Amino acid sequence: MSEPVGSSADWPVDPASAGWPVAAIRAAEAALMLGLPEGALMARAAQGLADRCEALLRGVGRPVAGAQVVALIGAGNNGGDTLHAAAQLTRRGAQVTARLLADRSHPEGLAAARAAGVHVVRGGIADPDADAADARGRTCDLLLDGILGIGGRGPLSPVAADVYGAIRTAAQAAGGRMLTVAVDLPSGVNPDTGIVEDPARVIHADLTVTFGCGKPCLFVDPGARYAGRVEVVDIGLMSHLRSPPTVRRVSIAEQAAAQVPLAGETSKYRRGVVAILAGSARYPGAAVLALGAARRGGAGMVRGVIPRELRAPLAIRYPEIVTGGWRERGAPVLSDSRVRAWGCGPGLGTGRRARAQIGAVLATGLPVVLDADALTVLAGGGVSAHRYCILTPHEGEAERLRPAALADGRLAGLAVLVDRYQCTVLLKGHRTLIGAPGLPWAWVVDRAPAALATAGSGDVLTGLLASMLAAHSGAGRPVDPAHLARLAAAAAYWHATSAEALAVRLGSGLTAGDVIDGL
Repeated sequence: MSEPVGSSADWPVDPASAGWPVAAIRAAEAALMLGLPEGALMARAAQGLADRCEALLRGVGRPVAGAQVVALIGAGNNGGDTLHAAAQLTRRGAQVTARLLADRSHPEGLAAARAAGVHVVRGGIADPDADAADARGRTCDLLLDGILGIGGRGPLSPVAADVYGAIRTAAQAAGGRMLTVAVDLPSGVNPDTGIVEDPARVIHADLTVTFGCGKPCLFVDPGARYAGRVEVVDIGLMSHLRSPPTVRRVSIAEQAAAQVPLAGETSKYRRGVVAILAGSARYPGAAVLALGAARRGGAGMVRGVIPRELRAPLAIRYPEIVTGGWRERGAPVLSDSRVRAWGCGPGLGTGRRARAQIGAVLATGLPVVLDADALTVLAGGGVSAHRYCILTPHEGEAERLRPAALADGRLAGLAVLVDRYQCTVLLKGHRTLIGAPGLPWAWVVDRAPAALATAGSGDVLTGLLASMLAAHSGAGRPVDPAHLARLAAAAAYWHATSAEALAVRLGSGLTAGDVIDGL
């Protein structure tokens, strides 16, 4: 069964934890404005923006009174929101300069800014007054990015890029005291995809103040890297959204829901047995990491289908893991009906034997996590995925699974892979994305520290997720793609937050083995 689809009342989502496409937001804004006086929606947005700016300044020990503020203003409503907020900040005692970077400006917003005493500067970098404004970058406390909103596409214009670059350079030369607030989203980032066409022509924000609900680009790389912290101003939009989000952030709630409670009367077999097909003479550690993590995922027994030379060392490290080869007493491990899920691929190799084994596992129809070498085998066309598979590629593996899959960004690439293989896909990265057939949104895990980009971390995730799959299946929980996507999201969140906690102490010294110990 897929997640429910309908009005926003059908999916209780924190507006700060999900991103809706521009088309849905536009429709909701139109419906909302039908019942409001003209300008009321912009007034709400401007009030919230000014309040967040004041709180940001106070948070670093700077009162708004006397603060030096520069607002970069584009042509549309985003510029209007920023001009109205600039007027409010001026009335609160800030010294505000508004740089108009387009041929036209929002008329009511411009009138309000001038009436409040905002210093308005027109023109590009060569304008004498503009040069004086850029000099303020050396003393600027706060820069407001009101250049492009959700209607904007592509990078900053050359004029806007020059002005922003001059102010930012001056601020950095003066010691970097300037804070940058993006209004609704950082200009230069595609709102629906998160694509940044030109990294040299995009705003780098410390805080993004977004209106009504989140936008996909605030959760998806590379755009999310430019957003800083994200705060949502409630303008009454949520009740008018009539379509589901395209992105939802995973929280502790998903991890908690994925944990299978233990019944008083149970056994190791009723809790689910997970089998891990991994390892080779060349990559013995991959099997050790995947199996070590599988101990923590909730399965009642972990079976390691590994080469003979790895069994004794593994037994010393993890004596509770049952190890064996592909055939035990002449019969393949596939004949064990107690196995409820598989993990395949870490360090396995891609030779004929590995391909045959992966194909045989897939032929059982059991839930299975395919990673590493199993993905390479799948990409080669020798085996076929089924609806109970979870693919866990990093970007390089995604390109092997479908060449140019990520050409239109990670979010679109995820959809391409889901459509191609008709199963759950977990696209690994700093912000991991998870999608499935029939699921209207992609889950996103944004808690992974940079230190998790280390050898073996993917093997740990494979073992953890496969074990959770076995426990989930053993308890009789649904294993359709939408539910598997939520389970994969929970595993990725658990993996990331464990690493996040350890990275505070270990920093760049974090290893995949440490992550297992932290689960």
